[in-house]
Formats: sequence, structure tokens, C-alpha cells
Amino acid sequence: FVRNKLKIFHSRSYQNGNDPATTTMSASTSSSAGRTIVITGGLGNLGSKLCRHLLENSSSSRKTRVILLEHPAFTHLSNGGDGDNLTNTKTPKPLPHPEAILIPCDLGNIEDVNRNEVLKNAMLNADALVHFSAVNPYPNATWSESARSMDHTFNIFMLAVECNVKRVILASSNHVMGGYKDSPTHGPSSIHPYTNPNIGTIPLDPATLAVSGDAKAYAAAKLAGERLAMTLGGMYGDRTSFVVLRIGWCQPGENLPETLSAKGSPPEFLLEEESG
Repeated sequence: FVRNKLKIFHSRSYQNGNDPATTTMSASTSSSAGRTIVITGGLGNLGSKLCRHLLENSSSSRKTRVILLEHPAFTHLSNGGDGDNLTNTKTPKPLPHPEAILIPCDLGNIEDVNRNEVLKNAMLNADALVHFSAVNPYPNATWSESARSMDHTFNIFMLAVECNVKRVILASSNHVMGGYKDSPTHGPSSIHPYTNPNIGTIPLDPATLAVSGDAKAYAAAKLAGERLAMTLGGMYGDRTSFVVLRIGWCQPGENLPETLSAKGSPPEFLLEEESG
């Protein structure tokens, strides 16, 4: 779907493993001999999977350089705290792929973004930015966390335009359309990228809802990112294009269908529910 130089796609899953090994720290401007891909939330579930896929499928004729952006509390390169101010760190962060470049950066702090010359040099003329970063990447995100996730998106999108990144890809969510799940008038074939948003996905089981949340605040941050992508695509699409992927449930590891929960809740939340 293309409108105002913005593309929106719906996706059901993203598969592969995630066991990167050691940390590398450096940065430089984009190389003409290959391509440079910048990934926010680079040590998260999908960020790690995409990093591994790109590096393990890089060709000798066109080498791929992957730069991971991650909050300093998760990079193992900083003594600036133990992550107590970060929420829902339920899944341990893997160490980065040995061939990846890791840059610690708090995307929610505009001063940190503006004065981080290493970050700006890494972003300058990059081939693509893939934005996964969120303060709380789970459907139980609070409105405060949602607002801070919006800050991540707004700050990195504006920097991408400033640095002439060729393409920006936003990892949005199917929760942007989740309100149609129980709609008597909308079936699977009636939902399209241009259908009006209907944020949030409400579990039918009250106990699951209490633990997992309704995804409304989480989805609102994703929708805000989509709308900003549409605006920036219309304004700067001749040099920076924007793509939105509305991604479905992606489990850590191999993301196998048989390990999905019929309750519609991540396993780590179900463990809390059972123990509670």
C-alpha cells in the first residue's frame, strides 16, 4: 500500500534464531563498498534476529554493515545503572552479533541524541534504519511508557531525515488494528492497510487481560509513529522513504506455531498469571 510515499504492510511472523556472541564498538560513515543498516532496539528479540539474518546473508560483493542502537543499560558497555528505570525486561538481552557495531544511546533523551556524534556519523547516508525500539515492547505498556516510546520514534525519525538515511522502516504492530478482532462486521478479509485504525486487542479471559493488558497504549505509540512516517514521507520522500510493517506476534527463538498460547498472552506473562 503506497500513499504519500509511505508503504504499509501487514505481517504475521518473523522467524529465526538469536544467539549473538560478543560486543564490538565503533562507528564511521556509510561505506560505498556495501550497505549500512541501522537497527534500533538492536539487542531485542526482532532486532537481534534481523541483525543475524543480515550479517549471515551478506555477500562478499556487497558487504552489509549492521549498526545496533540500544539503551546504555542493555549494552554491557556502560556503568550507568542496572536497568531499574526500564520496564518489562523479562527476556534477557543477548550480546550483540560479533560482526555488528553497537552504539549505546538513549533515544528517549533528545539531548543524548543531538550530542551523540558517534550516532550521527553512523546514521549519515545510511541505506536503511529499522526502528524496533520501545520503552515497553509488551501489550501491557502504560500510557507513560507509550509517550516515551513515541519520543524514541520522533527523535530517531527526525535524525534519519537530517542524516539523509535512504529508507526508514517502522516496526509497527497488528495491535493498531486489534480492535477489529471481536467486531461482528469485520472479518480477516475486510481489514486492509488503508482501513481506519482501531487500536488495542482485548483478551477475552479477564485473568489474561489483567496480566497482559489491552495493548491500547502500546498500539497508540505505534500509530503515532505511522502517522509521523506518513507526514515525513510526504515531505522528504524524494531522499528518505518510509515503510511501515504491522507485525504480528513474534516469540523469542524459533517462533514456532506450536508454542503460541491460545490465550493470546506471551509465555512470560502466563507464568506470572499462574504463579499469582
